[in-house]
Amino acid sequence: MTHEILTPAHRLRPGGRAVLSRLKLWHRRWHSRRALRRLPPERLKDIGLSEAQRRAELARPPWR
Repeated sequence: MTHEILTPAHRLRPGGRAVLSRLKLWHRRWHSRRALRRLPPERLKDIGLSEAQRRAELARPPWR
């Protein structure tokens, strides 16, 4: 017998799902920018970013 595990997101109203989705997006951006902040200059070059581009990305708030 298979049991489906329901997360709290499954019990949210449509507007609540949209809010949760937006929060998850912001969290992913925060996490990505945190990783970007930690990259040494040689790794930035490997991914094709300049130091100025990194600073510009890190200056952005999570909702952008």
